[in-house]
Amino acid sequence: MTDSLPEQLVRLPVQVSLRLGEGTDSFIRRLAQANHLKPSYLRGCLVGPPDLGRGKRPRADRLAAVTGRRQEVLERVLADLVRQKRARPTPDKPKRRVTAGADKPALFVAIRRDVQAGEQSVRKLAARHRVSPYMVRQALASPIPPPRKERAAIQGRAKGRVGPAIDVILDEYAATHAGQLPTVGLVWERLLDEHDASVSYGTVHRYMSSHPLRNPDTLTRNSERSAGNYLAATQQTFHANVLQHQAC
Repeated sequence: MTDSLPEQLVRLPVQVSLRLGEGTDSFIRRLAQANHLKPSYLRGCLVGPPDLGRGKRPRADRLAAVTGRRQEVLERVLADLVRQKRARPTPDKPKRRVTAGADKPALFVAIRRDVQAGEQSVRKLAARHRVSPYMVRQALASPIPPPRKERAAIQGRAKGRVGPAIDVILDEYAATHAGQLPTVGLVWERLLDEHDASVSYGTVHRYMSSHPLRNPDTLTRNSERSAGNYLAATQQTFHANVLQHQAC
């Protein structure tokens, strides 16, 4: 199985129905389970080398090869199979600049100087300095920028959804491995294979990095089974399983 020859992927013997608007990972999970394959393994095959799964989007042409469906049909039905391009900003509307805290005093002085020179329109001042009208009003109220507000920690929906499952995996692994903790890759694979979770590798990494039993240093110290090595070692099994299904 090579990245340049997606046609070498064999059509899986058992197919599942398409559901309009379904996520790609959900569809791949159903397809893998119907063919008695691990979802993490099939997903890695569909991403292709050299990444083979982690943090990458499955390729539409490879998914078309294993399903026997037209690529444009898959792209139309599966909501996130193709990354949507961001709309380009209109040239007549310049982007607002990001103002660091250290730059605000000089910015406030410049805004107040323009007001003294006769400019009274908040909208025009905001457009000239490429800031929000709210920041212009702050500058007019006081030459000293107000202190930055402390933001509360954001609890993402995915983090809250898979966090309890990750905790269970960590506890089970530590109990059977003399207190050691699993790698991020192993936890991500178990979420896909055992908990039917659609979650990104990055979300798992961020959750484990801030976990009380874990810190970023331990993420690099532990020896980690490479997804590439795992999939490369078992890709022959993938084809053997497909051929066995076809022979039955």
